[in-house]
Amino acid sequence: MKYCSKCHTKVMGSLIFCPLCQHELQIKDTKVEDLYPTKIQKRTNKYMLLKIFGFISSIVSIIAIFFNLILPSKTLWSLCVVGIMGFVWLSISVAIRKHRDILKYLWYQMLIISSLAVFVDMMTGHRGWSITFVVPILLTTGMLAMYLLSKILHLQVGDYMIYLLMDALFGLIPCICLTTGKLSTNIPSQICILTSIISVIGLVIFEGKNMMSELKRRLHI
Repeated sequence: MKYCSKCHTKVMGSLIFCPLCQHELQIKDTKVEDLYPTKIQKRTNKYMLLKIFGFISSIVSIIAIFFNLILPSKTLWSLCVVGIMGFVWLSISVAIRKHRDILKYLWYQMLIISSLAVFVDMMTGHRGWSITFVVPILLTTGMLAMYLLSKILHLQVGDYMIYLLMDALFGLIPCICLTTGKLSTNIPSQICILTSIISVIGLVIFEGKNMMSELKRRLHI
C-alpha cells in the first residue's frame, strides 16, 4: 500500500506517482496488494449427494426386486419400491438444480409428489385416495403458497405469474375426477376448483396486461 502525503490518500498497485496530483508516492506498507481482488476458487460438489442417493436407491431397488422374485408373493411390491426411489431421486435432483428459484422448485415438487401419490395408489389397489385427497389438496396448497411467497419475497409479477397461472389451470383437473364419480368425497376437489377459478379471475383482472406481455415474451411472439 502506498500513500500520497499531498492528497492524504492511499493508493493500491504498483504506481510511482499519485494519479490525482502526480506527487511521488510513499510506501506505507511493505505488503503488496493487487488492484483487483483474487478470485477464490471454491470447489463445490453439490451433486455428490445426488450420486450417493442414486447409488443407495439402486441397491435398495435391486434388493427389493431380488426378494420379490425369490419369496412367494401375489403382488409385485418391488415395483412400488423402485418407483418411490425414483421419485425421491427426482425430487432431490430438482431441489439441487432449482434451489435458487423457489417457485419453480415448488411447482416441480407438487408435480412429483402428486405423481408419486397416484403411482402408489395404483400399485396398492387403486382405492382412489390420491385423486380424492392428495392431488386437490396439493394443488390448492400450492396456489396459496405461491401467492404468499410472491408477496413475502417481494417478487416481480413475471417471476410468479406463470407458475401461479399453470397451477390454477392444473387445479381444474379435479373437474374430470368429479365427472367419473369415483371420489369418496367431493369437498377437496370442489375447494381446489373454486380456488383455481378465483386465481385465474384475479390474474386476468389485476394482472391482465402484465400476463399477456409476459406470455408474449416467453413465447417469443
